[in-house]
Amino acid sequence: MLIGAATPLYPPHSRVGAWLTTHEHLRHLAARGHDVHVTTTMAARPDEIYEGVHIHGRHRPPRGDVIIAHVGDLGFGRAAARRDGVPLILLAHGQVKNPRHLDGASLVVFVSQALAAATDWDGPSLVVSPPLDPAGYQTTRGDAVTLVNLSLDKGGDLFWALAAAEPRRAFVAVRGGHGRQTRQPGRPNVDLVRYPVADMRTVYCRTRVLLMPSVTETWGRVALEAAASGIPTIAHPSPGLIEALGDAGTWVDRADLAGWRQALARLDDPDIYAAESARAFARAAELDPARSLSLVADAVEAFAPMEATA
Repeated sequence: MLIGAATPLYPPHSRVGAWLTTHEHLRHLAARGHDVHVTTTMAARPDEIYEGVHIHGRHRPPRGDVIIAHVGDLGFGRAAARRDGVPLILLAHGQVKNPRHLDGASLVVFVSQALAAATDWDGPSLVVSPPLDPAGYQTTRGDAVTLVNLSLDKGGDLFWALAAAEPRRAFVAVRGGHGRQTRQPGRPNVDLVRYPVADMRTVYCRTRVLLMPSVTETWGRVALEAAASGIPTIAHPSPGLIEALGDAGTWVDRADLAGWRQALARLDDPDIYAAESARAFARAAELDPARSLSLVADAVEAFAPMEATA
């Protein structure tokens, strides 16, 4: 089966969570014997093969027996599916700001129940959590307080306020792949990590507590990556994050700086930290990446042309 896909950017050069999740699904489809090609709609890049997936720049419009695309990609995948009269599968990783972005979809795959419930879509759909394998993120923990992505929406302003208010704590800030990144140069207790990070274990091995003061999250991949090493997360109670972490999260409103300081101080207690770490480990152990991969692959293969299934 020829599978064409369209995403704004793609690994290994861009490692935003949405692209990583998409690649995990496409890599799995390639491993199941399909011919998988991705067009990056925002990047001019040479053709290459990455982990079994053929990647092309804007010069090669996607073609396939089915087209897989991201919601909000400006209709590049939708146009390709309409042009060739083939099914369109849309992957919804972020907020669906305009319901018309789902028009023409044969199937929409949502990353969480929270995202699906917030979307005005009554067509065919699946809810499939990202196929995150904890084994790929496990490491020994460090002693820093870490934020991944310094944009305002991800809580960059709160991060810098915490770092200023807690000068004796070590902080790590990973610059993000999207959003305008906040900066406070010269903060001695903050180590900035450049984007992209090829292996997030190099970050988690320095991390004792993860911060996720995001305005909103449709799932919360970073928190579950950290949970694989028993790293607790303090987070703003976004519906997607609550769904992802359950009782493995510590919840504080992103506007409550004093509350975040209190949550950090609470985790200074060894017994409390051990209990929260155990909850993180337990939540990570509940993840079933094989099930997520199979659900999406089976759904894609259901659209195979009749001659391919004969």
